[in-house]
Amino acid sequence: MQTTRPHSRRSWAAHRSRAGFTLVELLVVITIIGILMALLIPAVNSARAAGRQAECLNNIRQLAMAMINYELAKGKLPGYSNPVKRSDQSFVTLTVNAGDSTLDGSRFNSAALSSDSRLSWIAVMLPQLEQDAVWDAAVDATVLPAADLSLVRRVDQFICPSDTDLSTLPDAAGTSYVANTGGWDYEDGDLLAADGDPDRGDISANGLFLNLSVRSAADPKPSVRTSNLKDGAPMTIMFAENIHKVADGAPVEESYSWCGVTAGTTLFGEQQLGMVWVTPAGTTSPITQNDSGTINDRTQAAISQEGPTPGSHQVYYPTYARPASNHPGGVFNAAFADGHAESIRADISYSVYQRLLTSNGRKCAYPPERSDTGVVADYRNAGALVEADYK
Repeated sequence: MQTTRPHSRRSWAAHRSRAGFTLVELLVVITIIGILMALLIPAVNSARAAGRQAECLNNIRQLAMAMINYELAKGKLPGYSNPVKRSDQSFVTLTVNAGDSTLDGSRFNSAALSSDSRLSWIAVMLPQLEQDAVWDAAVDATVLPAADLSLVRRVDQFICPSDTDLSTLPDAAGTSYVANTGGWDYEDGDLLAADGDPDRGDISANGLFLNLSVRSAADPKPSVRTSNLKDGAPMTIMFAENIHKVADGAPVEESYSWCGVTAGTTLFGEQQLGMVWVTPAGTTSPITQNDSGTINDRTQAAISQEGPTPGSHQVYYPTYARPASNHPGGVFNAAFADGHAESIRADISYSVYQRLLTSNGRKCAYPPERSDTGVVADYRNAGALVEADYK
């Protein structure tokens, strides 16, 4: 027994010595862990970004399918702004709660004029989006402005998870998605009325969704159907994402929501709810804007470009009424009129962008005048659009 005790002590000491780490070994382990983290974190971030892009693509695809179902039920597409009658034959309009600084301040109310009823393209297809309760409240004249504010609330399906202006605001009832509203409808801050001139105001050859809230006998607004698209439904964008939409110079404004825009404001709707193409005077390409650039109703920021600052343009200018996203790789998501959705390069030429929006082949016309120069001429002289032009 005595001969084994020293041996036992030596074995225990040796084992204890082997169980520890030297400083060099510890530093090596820390270095290896650091290298692995440096490799892993970008991969994780990339996977998350790809997941957000896929979720956004699914959102916009679902909107396109809902719109196709709407067209099947109604026989035509809605406008980007729509007059909707209530149960007492008045028109539903949106009002806001004074002092409410969030987008969920919109409430349903009644108006006598159709021009005060400015419900969005999303709002009119609420039944196709399984939002029947909100639609029923909109058309029910007994629902007064004092009704529950939660009727016009945040809907995750209407928001791209990479749209940080909206995704980080739990009460914001906004949308990341815009409709193809074609050529810009305004000049000098006024809606272009037809006045008997077929080249003024909304033109179905220029896009898919028109302003149906403002129309007259001289400007009745034609019915737009995807079956009549001369460029073909698979080559005509229906919806895209735009994270730069602003209203009254701010990304969050209580008089604008996915449900539409309120009456009695300067918000006409197209810049908040749509994407457009413009014909800058005297140029053959769009003017890419920056903070020092000239901004007016015929200029537009490039796709996904940040700037000019929101306060430097008017809400009736088309500055931000074009696609924009936060997705990696310089792409934005879009859904086409046949229901399919895909990612499109942000660096496409303006002629390609216009051809993706115009719906009637080479018969496009820019309000307020028909022109054979500039961007319109570029479009009419361009070849047939193919996927390689934008993918």
